[in-house]
Amino acid sequence: MRAIQSFVSKSIVVFVGAGFALAACHRKIEKADSKPPTIATFTSGMLDYLKARGDLCLGKQFPLDVTEREEQSRSRDALQMPVLEHAGLVTSSDAMGSMQTEDGPVPTKVRRYTLTETGKLYYFSRPVPGQTDAKGASVMRSDLCAARLSLDKVVGFELSPPAPAQPTSAVVSYTYKIEPAPWMSIPEVQNVFPAVLHVMLGAESAQLKEGFTLTDSGWVANELVPSAPAAAKGAAPVANR
Repeated sequence: MRAIQSFVSKSIVVFVGAGFALAACHRKIEKADSKPPTIATFTSGMLDYLKARGDLCLGKQFPLDVTEREEQSRSRDALQMPVLEHAGLVTSSDAMGSMQTEDGPVPTKVRRYTLTETGKLYYFSRPVPGQTDAKGASVMRSDLCAARLSLDKVVGFELSPPAPAQPTSAVVSYTYKIEPAPWMSIPEVQNVFPAVLHVMLGAESAQLKEGFTLTDSGWVANELVPSAPAAAKGAAPVANR
């Protein structure tokens, strides 16, 4: 699902990794033509999407530096990183980093956070949708992830353009199940990551939305379509702050 877009970064972000066990949907789905826009079609598509993009991530790349100015202003990182350190996910040390100014980067003292062996279990990498390097290879992005989403059920969908025209895109509404990382049960962690807690509390009741595109192989979640148009994307299941 993207790093909690203020409340949900779609990446829900989403990687199948050592820290999360993918909760399997036990509901049987009849195999059908993948092109007709039906609940069964989009259920199959959502299962594929969450299998690939079901991690709810925090928008944290490491090593991560927190400047003295950030500590004084009590920025998000300044508040969140000590809590993650107390939870055993990161460790910190004094270091020299740089701070961007109008005149360019300026050396500055920082508190540098790096992942512990435990933290590495929840640090996943995945391709950035629609981005490739000079050689055409997918650009990879890593993130610290706090939970894994799986499908509860597809609630409905909206097609575009509407009938009688042939629809080429859709926004699918769905409810989800969630498997949080064990450290998300720590009250202090929940306090500094309220968006993740919000997603946790919404399991099997709150609705998320995902954009789909009609391709030659059927309806596919936008993040799984190479170079999917940004305007067609839905709100992915990745929680950020």
